[in-house]
Amino acid sequence: MNRVANVFISRLNQFFIKDLKTDQLLTYREFFIKSYDLSKHLISIGIKKKEKIIVISDNSLFKVIFFFSSIFNNYHLIILDDYEKKENLKKIIKKFNIKFFFIEKKYLSIFEKKKINGNYFIIKNNLKNNKKKIFELKNFNKSKILNLNSEIKKINFNIKIPYLTILTSGTTGIPKGIIHNLESLFNSAINFNKFNKINYKCVMAHFFSMSYMAGILNTIFSPFLAGGKIILFERFNPLSGLSFWQKAIKNKVNYFWASPTMLNMIIKLNRFQKVKYYTKNYLKKIFIGTAQFPKDQKKFSKKIYYNKVLESYGTTEDLFITCEKINNKMDSSGKLLPNVKVKIFKKKKIMIKSNSMHFGSYNLEKRKIILNNKKKWRDTGDLGELLNNNYLNIIGRDKDVIIKGGKNIYPIIIENLLYNNKNIKQVAAVGLKNKLYGEEIAIFYSTYNKVNKKKFENKLMQLCDKQLNKNYRPDRFIYKNYLDQTKTGKIKKNTLKLL
Repeated sequence: MNRVANVFISRLNQFFIKDLKTDQLLTYREFFIKSYDLSKHLISIGIKKKEKIIVISDNSLFKVIFFFSSIFNNYHLIILDDYEKKENLKKIIKKFNIKFFFIEKKYLSIFEKKKINGNYFIIKNNLKNNKKKIFELKNFNKSKILNLNSEIKKINFNIKIPYLTILTSGTTGIPKGIIHNLESLFNSAINFNKFNKINYKCVMAHFFSMSYMAGILNTIFSPFLAGGKIILFERFNPLSGLSFWQKAIKNKVNYFWASPTMLNMIIKLNRFQKVKYYTKNYLKKIFIGTAQFPKDQKKFSKKIYYNKVLESYGTTEDLFITCEKINNKMDSSGKLLPNVKVKIFKKKKIMIKSNSMHFGSYNLEKRKIILNNKKKWRDTGDLGELLNNNYLNIIGRDKDVIIKGGKNIYPIIIENLLYNNKNIKQVAAVGLKNKLYGEEIAIFYSTYNKVNKKKFENKLMQLCDKQLNKNYRPDRFIYKNYLDQTKTGKIKKNTLKLL
């Protein structure tokens, strides 16, 4: 029996997912029937199995159901990140030969402006209009299945063919697509669950965007394969953050993922005794990923949350790679997960082999798909050190290294130090062109409160002079109200180099 069928059959009458926006709650049984009905309907309207489909919508219960319906039909989903800004949308569609688009109504104008032809289906959770090509969630729960277990076992899908492509420009500005099959996604989720002992008692808060991997693998597939529960929050923002703990406590959330920025906002709401009691006695783990976790914030967070804050490292290509253990004293980004191997090659390059490596990649510039050779070591593009007992310490991105006077400068070392200043909101060490040294060290930063720039920068420089090697001494500081970030919370250093 396949893994998906096994989960559904073993958990049929358990609650699986709750949408806080609509207050709708589904058991595994109800969720399967909706997914099953939708998969059958998609076939009936002419969307054949193995078809490629572009999906553009905000987080919703319908979107999660659509993901599973696509599994049943062996669809290949193309998830776009920052799609409203993509100049190469037509190239993407032409390359993948995409004919079908499931789009939330408010995003339809993007395609209309670009005069892109195809079959458009408008998705909306609570739409009272029953026009043709309008998809309502309530329309897909009508199956009268006599033997549900038997019907679940009949679901046949291929875990080795492409299921998901995430197209993103990341921090470099160069469009790329990472293609995964279900085999790699499932393997990674199982590796992570096994390492962290995540089981059916898991109640996972979900507030990441489903347009990138953290909102799919981390907070959907991982709890599903564990037989756990998902609490679907609205996308995280300062306003939704205000009610986070209230909703988390009410729905008995015991696991959640956050970026360092999200966690910083949540900590500020941690002043109530009820929250402190809950986090101490009921919360099991807070996983931090997607962006650099400053060491001072990490140390403070662990203290606030009783050492339950755990840093995890992964890539879109390789999925989960490491995770910390509770009460771990090793200063690192975590221990290698089961079925993951890492080697450090010359110049500190992190090379990886695992059972969750991506199926292939799509290079938009070269307009070709390259299959991944899983027998070879893959360059992650990150730099690091492998410490005792397979702990991995990340020291930065290969392309972010600043070469000043022939010497390699790792920005993360400077950034981690400057984050010790409590008024630093964002900081990025970037190499800018210099006629004498090749590159100079420029520090871009934003603050929580207004500062006297000259005095503040002198203070930062004194900190650098005291704590860092002289080669790491910044050449100049540049204040910005805000440093642009990707959806995963990473600062877009490529845009800073153009300033």
